[in-house]
Amino acid sequence: MRTVGRWSAVNDVAMEQHIVESLNLDDYLFRSYSEGERVVTLYIGYYYTADKVGAAHSPLVCFPGQGWEISTPKAASVTTAGSRVSAEQIMIRKGQQRELILYWFQAYDRTSPGTLKQKLNNFWAKLRSKPEDNAFVRVSVTIQGNHVEDAAKSAETFIQAFYPAFFDYVTNQQSS
Repeated sequence: MRTVGRWSAVNDVAMEQHIVESLNLDDYLFRSYSEGERVVTLYIGYYYTADKVGAAHSPLVCFPGQGWEISTPKAASVTTAGSRVSAEQIMIRKGQQRELILYWFQAYDRTSPGTLKQKLNNFWAKLRSKPEDNAFVRVSVTIQGNHVEDAAKSAETFIQAFYPAFFDYVTNQQSS
């Protein structure tokens, strides 16, 4: 997806092979998008089979290991055309850099803020004979000054544009 609604891709972030392997990824997208002066970064770690549910880990695990301080997570919900994304929101800080992050785990047609619910959602999809594809999705926005609400609005606006296309992609995949 080079464009997402009014958002345009600005750059792709390449991940080192050892990171792709350690995350056990089947596919991924790591790309920044802009709409005017607003910029968001989208990361999707994609897995083709249910045995990889849980391969992705929460930002609560990886960011502290990289030296980031993390706020207490809070539930977030973004309503999109025809769906509701159930996510978690955190703020991270390293030195003067601060980012607002919304993330969720996708199991077929359902979102969840954690891996336990992702496993249950994946099991439910399997009972309905749906594909086992699953993903971890993270939307990050740099916080400028004290404008946390602006960063949150950028993330929400992007998710509202992005999620319907992602949902269509996920629900129309055939198991690999």
